[in-house]
Amino acid sequence: KKVLKFNAILWGSWLPVSTVALILQNPGAVSLPVILAISALLFVPAVLLSLLWWPICNQIRRNRLSDVVFAATHIALGAMFVVLWLAMASGSAIVLFPEIVSLPIDWQGIFAWLFPIGILLYAIITGGYYWLLSPKVIVAGSTPKSTSHTAPKTQPVPHIQLNPRFIYEMLNFAHDSISGSPGTARKVLRTTIEMLQHAIRNKSTDTLALADEMTFVRHYLELEKLRLKDRFHFEENIDPNLLGYPIPAMMLQPLLENAIEHGIETAEDGGWIRLNINQQDQNVIAVVENSVTIAPSRRVERQMIQQDLSGLRNLQQRLALIYGKDVQFSAQSIPEEQLFRVKFYLPARPAARISETVSQ
Repeated sequence: KKVLKFNAILWGSWLPVSTVALILQNPGAVSLPVILAISALLFVPAVLLSLLWWPICNQIRRNRLSDVVFAATHIALGAMFVVLWLAMASGSAIVLFPEIVSLPIDWQGIFAWLFPIGILLYAIITGGYYWLLSPKVIVAGSTPKSTSHTAPKTQPVPHIQLNPRFIYEMLNFAHDSISGSPGTARKVLRTTIEMLQHAIRNKSTDTLALADEMTFVRHYLELEKLRLKDRFHFEENIDPNLLGYPIPAMMLQPLLENAIEHGIETAEDGGWIRLNINQQDQNVIAVVENSVTIAPSRRVERQMIQQDLSGLRNLQQRLALIYGKDVQFSAQSIPEEQLFRVKFYLPARPAARISETVSQ
């Protein structure tokens, strides 16, 4: 629906704009019906190509290309888009209206400004599609709107589930490893099954002991190390006295998944991830840090933080419902140390007791 709405807005404004542009390009040369026909001939192929480009952009985003490959891919695709658009439009004109070629129209001038217009259209289409595919828009679009003006006094605590993309990647990795390394394939499948069993067993559980959560986290990191061929080093520093501390189920795994996606996979030489959980006064502090290859600019830093915030929206909602105002969250890039840090401050009192209060 969002794709169709985006295209309706984009192309709904195309006809009047292109018609006016053609009139200005050829003042008094041809009649208005001919101008409208030319505009329509440009309109239909552009709409068809625009709809075709949605799955292409979706696939490119899933592949998570490097910046250089991403830019090169879109330069090539942009040129292809414009060539296909103009070829389809001119071919349709010759087939449907062969007499149009002989009209006193400045075809050279039209094609001269249609090429940059095509590049601009491509940029708008792909930019709009990537915006629609961004986590913030997807999460916002999947959130049901309340039909009541009065908010309920209590809300059910949302539960985090394993990312389906992660499960797909592990199964695909196991499949690719069967012929060359059957032992690795068996290990991947066995560990993935254990993680799924853990997720199913605790899907209705608000909290569990930190020790159990760390077992789940270590399984996850073991799989990612196999998939990424040990491209990252993981270091954990956890206060042993907190191993019995009840924390929200599957709280840490999304943080580490974020670190791998934004800090490790995008780095040519991999990197490192560090997890620290300690108690300080009346707070339990959980810190996840990961390396970044290049110190980001302010603009890129804001984008990284916003992307992480939107990706962890479900976790933030859970923490807010369980702890209320007692939870604090921060995400920041530290350019001088080339790292990205996500930090949670949780109250030291048992989270399970607070969760029971929310559910009453």
